[in-house]
Amino acid sequence: MTNAQKLLVGDMRAAGQGYKQIAATLGISANTIKSYCYRGNLTRHDASKETGIKEINAIKENKEICKQCGVVLLQRSGLKQRTFCSAECRVRWWSKNRNQLDGASTVLKRCERCGAPFRSQLSAKRKYCGHACYVLAHYGKEARHDAGAV
Repeated sequence: MTNAQKLLVGDMRAAGQGYKQIAATLGISANTIKSYCYRGNLTRHDASKETGIKEINAIKENKEICKQCGVVLLQRSGLKQRTFCSAECRVRWWSKNRNQLDGASTVLKRCERCGAPFRSQLSAKRKYCGHACYVLAHYGKEARHDAGAV
């Protein structure tokens, strides 16, 4: 969907037109129109001609932009504010910024088996730096990964 089509969708929704009417007029799937309106919170009463202006303001404020790729995020009222546009962007950002994990929810510990330091963020009960140390401590043998296991 082009930016011009997005602006037309906002105008048509503000005028009170339904998804099927807009889809027929623009030659786009009704489900595409419905998804765009849902993500942009464009109800018949809330839709405005200034959807483009809202996006420009969001870019200027740096509040509603994906931390990883810079795509403008369309927030929905009543829900938690989004920081990333997708799960893929979230994973990429956290992979590059692992040093940001040093918060109140993380604790530096030593592995009970090998003594290596590790940072635990999942549970206060974690004792081992990884699965291999866990297996060695409990079963006394190297962890095996079966070739046929899925």
